[in-house]
Amino acid sequence: MQDTWQRRTREIAEDTTSGATHVLTRALSILREAAVESPASLGSLADALCAAQPSMAGLRNAARLVRTSSDVAADLDRLTQQVLRAPQRIAHHAAELLLLRRDGERERPLRLVTCSASNAVNATIRHLSGRTDVHLRCAESRPRLEGRAMAVALAAEGVAVEIYTDAAIVSALTDADAVVVGADAMGPTAFINKVGTRALCAVAATTGVPVYVLAGREKLLDARTFDELPLKEGNPREVYAETSGRLRARNPYFERIPRDLISTLVIDSGPVHQI
Repeated sequence: MQDTWQRRTREIAEDTTSGATHVLTRALSILREAAVESPASLGSLADALCAAQPSMAGLRNAARLVRTSSDVAADLDRLTQQVLRAPQRIAHHAAELLLLRRDGERERPLRLVTCSASNAVNATIRHLSGRTDVHLRCAESRPRLEGRAMAVALAAEGVAVEIYTDAAIVSALTDADAVVVGADAMGPTAFINKVGTRALCAVAATTGVPVYVLAGREKLLDARTFDELPLKEGNPREVYAETSGRLRARNPYFERIPRDLISTLVIDSGPVHQI
């Protein structure tokens, strides 16, 4: 692999704050360049990108494309455009569903709960805020605080946002209209997202708050591929640097969440109702 592609792949591996859509578009840009400049390196480059972010389904689908396509450059262009368009298309479908749920109660804000950061969730909140008052409750998403960063950006655009500690985000479900979260990978029986998502979805399910998962089609995987995805862990020093002897820090980034906790999966082609 060329040095520049290796460097950009390392940067993707070290990125612990960007959403899956942003990471995937960067990876597709690398593969697109290689398809023209060094087609023979595509397989090894795709493998390196998958290893860089092993929990992200879009990278697996991109790797499969470069190995099976008869016109890799053209197909990578099509996939890139699909990925770039997905957040806005998801936002349109999700907003219609969320507004429909609260029809007749438009005198109060639409109260939504989320965790981590997602391009599709971000786009949906922005789309909704142009049509109704939105009150977002967002977990800060330690250790890298990507949820807080998204909350700050949305607040700067005029959305009412409350930031919660990760441990307290389930308390935000009181009188909430819905939970909206993204996904890094979606399988037939579960999905992968930032640690903390499972607890939020589980409590929402037991208290009658609907859960909407927003994910582009590029994140859909068959059962075997999904089950083979490892769950990436971060540097333990992000949690606690002074470990020694019997004291050990763990820093899991991702977890699997059962799909039976979901009310509706919204992809860029429309909603997929779960229950």
